[in-house]
Amino acid sequence: ERINTYANLNHHVPVVQIYMDQSKDLLFDYRLSRESIEALMTLLRREKTHGWVQHMEVLLVVYWLAHGLSYSVVSRVFDVPKTTVFNIVHRMCEAILCPLEKVIHFPTQAQCAEVGNGFHRLANSPAFRHCVGAIDGCHIRIKAPNSPHAQDYLNRKLFFSVQLQGICDSFGKFLDIFVGFPGSVHDTRVLRNSPVF
Repeated sequence: ERINTYANLNHHVPVVQIYMDQSKDLLFDYRLSRESIEALMTLLRREKTHGWVQHMEVLLVVYWLAHGLSYSVVSRVFDVPKTTVFNIVHRMCEAILCPLEKVIHFPTQAQCAEVGNGFHRLANSPAFRHCVGAIDGCHIRIKAPNSPHAQDYLNRKLFFSVQLQGICDSFGKFLDIFVGFPGSVHDTRVLRNSPVF
């Protein structure tokens, strides 16, 4: 008979207490709604024979992604060893990437009319009825790379970054993402090099 051993949630950790209280809003601490976190937990559900409970792993990695903190800081926030934070972050980020195409994809032909009507309502103009996506980019702050090409990552706002190009539908759902170009690259060049172009 196999014995399941889990490292449980520490209910005395403030960010875990916030999650456990169903009346609390999670947006400030996790930058995701409770529904989004629960959906992520469902998407990543798997049978485990040992290790941390899935709730702890998902909460920890979402918190780490939401705040861009070091492993040491997240270790103190969740009261777990720094090596555990490192292992959970890397394992869970890989797990999140696996079902990416199931979650982030363009609408089907049948869904395009609904998305277009959503843009029509948002813009209050029938001209947007045939729109299926809104595109924009943002800079994701990084530490200055230790390489001869470090200046390529210095953006026009004078901080080091990589660029994220995203396309969303009228409901705010991502349809496409493209990330990785250095911060100094113009948005047009990012678009021209993205698979969607």
